[in-house]
Amino acid sequence: MRKLVLPIRDKMTRLRGLRTRRRDRRVAALGGLPYSSEPVKVTGYVPSLREEERVAMIEQYVARLMPEAVDEATGYPLDNLINAMADLWLLDVDEQYSRFRSEATLRLGEAQAVSEQYSVLHSYDRRRLDEVERALETVLSQVTETHGERGR
Repeated sequence: MRKLVLPIRDKMTRLRGLRTRRRDRRVAALGGLPYSSEPVKVTGYVPSLREEERVAMIEQYVARLMPEAVDEATGYPLDNLINAMADLWLLDVDEQYSRFRSEATLRLGEAQAVSEQYSVLHSYDRRRLDEVERALETVLSQVTETHGERGR
């Protein structure tokens, strides 16, 4: 039976993949949401202005005015209506932004929590790696000393 020998680079890639998947499982076990194969969609704030609809409504109101109802000096019959509509539109946009901001804040909090979990796991893994490297160096120095004494 022949043993399959992988090149060092393939072994390192395979080990890195195993370690990454294991880290994701550890974050999930801590209650985090590790990133899946699909990236999180980032959406910007785009208010629904419905400008054409609003302009058409104002034009309908203007068309309903009597032909002699306004002149150059008295153009204010629709001003109050238009100002009231503008106030309603601003409230609508503010409400849309508030909904967007609360959802964005929630998603940002989740992402920061996951990032913090990965940071903790990274420091833990780094500490373990340092310990293993020290143990390896100790063993190598002992083997080198022992092998060197036998060779004399």
